[in-house]
Amino acid sequence: MRNILSHTSMRGIASLGVVLFHLEASLALENKTDQFTMFVKNSFVLVDLFFILSGFILSMAYSHYLTAHVNKKDIKLFYISRFARVYPLHIATLAFMMILVLYSSGVSGVLGMATDIIQNIFLIHAWGLADQYVFNFPSWSISVEVFAYLMFPIFSIYWRAMLPTYLVVIFLALFYAALYYNFGTIHVDEKFNLLRGIPSFLLGMVVYQYRNTVTSMSYLLLTIIQILSIFFILYIMHFNLNLFLLIPLFALLVLSTWEDRGLISKLLMPRWLVVLGDLSFTIYMLHIPIRNTMYYLLPHLPVNMSDILGQWTFVITVLILTIITSFFVYHLYEMPARKYLKNKL
Repeated sequence: MRNILSHTSMRGIASLGVVLFHLEASLALENKTDQFTMFVKNSFVLVDLFFILSGFILSMAYSHYLTAHVNKKDIKLFYISRFARVYPLHIATLAFMMILVLYSSGVSGVLGMATDIIQNIFLIHAWGLADQYVFNFPSWSISVEVFAYLMFPIFSIYWRAMLPTYLVVIFLALFYAALYYNFGTIHVDEKFNLLRGIPSFLLGMVVYQYRNTVTSMSYLLLTIIQILSIFFILYIMHFNLNLFLLIPLFALLVLSTWEDRGLISKLLMPRWLVVLGDLSFTIYMLHIPIRNTMYYLLPHLPVNMSDILGQWTFVITVLILTIITSFFVYHLYEMPARKYLKNKL
């Protein structure tokens, strides 16, 4: 399958946005970026871009294969590939966070979280079971992804046979409208994050079905669509407008860049951005373990967290350490583990 460089770089940029969202919690209220822009505060919504990209990419990689040659072996190989993709890094970061809990709270602290540990091990903690995410809490989105992986063969095999794509679009529009009416924000309660992630994943599959609509578009028209998509995404996030408007804009951006044509696509294709995209999952999974480790080390570091300089030094240091550590973890652990599991299973 062709690697869509625009989408790869997009994942890298989105992962940094989510990292900054979590790291800003280290800043005192008066030092947060809200007084200048609401972009960082709203960067949590970039996780929904991950779900849309995931639905699109998996459709490109697997849906025709599963539909045309469906059998138990194909589905088994799909599940093995997805398991090898997300589980090694998840279980490693979970183990690391458990060690931190053991260090701070002792054996009793770990035993008191036995239910959370079991849910995290099986990646089901975002399936409406947990009131609050603990340990490496960004893994909630991986839990949602796992649910999407389990459903993906069913969506791929039976969806187009049962429903026209436009009916799925109408359903998603009504669903998002109902979700907004009930919750008022895209940042829904932990128990309902499947309702946030699965529709976005399904939307990515819908976008894939319409991918050929941009094939006949000129370079100029694609550029205009991409620029307008980026502009309104930044505008909505900066001014803290209705964040649900970002969902169709994300979908439009994914659709308009999938051929790696247009000005925005070209701007997303430098090698360093593509490398950042390759590291996006690693960065996403490592930033909280690294941040929490730094919290424990703070008393031994020459950083004064009582002033703005010390707080921003902490944030920037964690960000740099996360990127550097992710590079080595990706090449020395994540990729070898993924390859080993695929070959072994």
